[in-house]
Amino acid sequence: MGAFTDRGRIGRAVLAGTAALALVVAAAAPAAAEIRVTALPLLPGGSTGWGFAVNDRGVVVGYSGDAQGLNRAVRWAPDGGVRDLGTLPGDTQATAYAIAVDGTVVGRSVLGSRNRAVRWNPCGPPVELPGLAGSAVTRAYSINRTGVVAGFSADPAGIYQPLRWSPSGVATRLALLPGRVGGSAGSVNDAGTVSGYSVTADNVQRAVLWDALGRVRDLGGVQPGHDSSQASFINGSGVAVGNSFLSTAGLNSPYLALRWDADGRVTRLPPLPGDTGSAAFGISDTGFATGFSYTPGGVDRAVIWTPDGRVVALGGPGATQSYAIGNGGVATGRSTAAGGLPQPVRWTVPTGGQG
Repeated sequence: MGAFTDRGRIGRAVLAGTAALALVVAAAAPAAAEIRVTALPLLPGGSTGWGFAVNDRGVVVGYSGDAQGLNRAVRWAPDGGVRDLGTLPGDTQATAYAIAVDGTVVGRSVLGSRNRAVRWNPCGPPVELPGLAGSAVTRAYSINRTGVVAGFSADPAGIYQPLRWSPSGVATRLALLPGRVGGSAGSVNDAGTVSGYSVTADNVQRAVLWDALGRVRDLGGVQPGHDSSQASFINGSGVAVGNSFLSTAGLNSPYLALRWDADGRVTRLPPLPGDTGSAAFGISDTGFATGFSYTPGGVDRAVIWTPDGRVVALGGPGATQSYAIGNGGVATGRSTAAGGLPQPVRWTVPTGGQG
């Protein structure tokens, strides 16, 4: 279910975050007719792709297949031009999961089953971000304005452990909740606060935040009938989004999208009318969240939620999922039409944000 679940900013001040929120709430929800959907081009010969993140300048990153059938990390310029970011030496595939405002990108570089966390600087070759000793799977999912990166590294037993990397690339293993054996970091905001989850040995997950000093806090949010929650993303005001679900059902679990305010208050983000459930994966600093809603038949529909919780369909061909939204109102994800292969998509949404 997207960059964080497959893979898959605390706020400057609570009062400042609340004031910004109040200003945006007054704005009308964008109408479907005002939302522009753009298919992003693939690399030559490619047949599939996915957008995972977008920065405030409208630059999207993700992956595209190529003529050899390999998945390559790519960036799409605001005008739609696509560029292969390359891999670490010896690797053949890569995925870009996040991009900072200065154009620095992070993700994974892959050879077979081996995943290495990687940072692509605006200039120069890609740089490996070190994982735990002996790890075969390490990924970087998020980067903030100061160059702090968040993600995970699997320990020798294959259990994911949450990591934060300093701007110079030094890795720090983040603390777990009591009784937990692992976890993952999903995003890091400009204050250095990290969102993610901590997990038990039987895969029951709990949404957490780590502050800039590495102290872990249980966010809760598990809804009736569920046993798990994840915090997918945290914005610059300390507002996080994520999901409640049933761990024993795996990816077939019903999902309920959640928002945690900076004071810890939990709000359910509703699905579209008539739909069964919803999942949230990104939120802008202006309070617009994004993810998808799904029908009783399991068809996903990309959505945004306004700061006051109203849900709006983003549209697009076939089944759609959105994974990120920037402060300028650009969202990205994928669509799956009749051919059945995911295609990268960009939505331009009139949110009133500044690019």
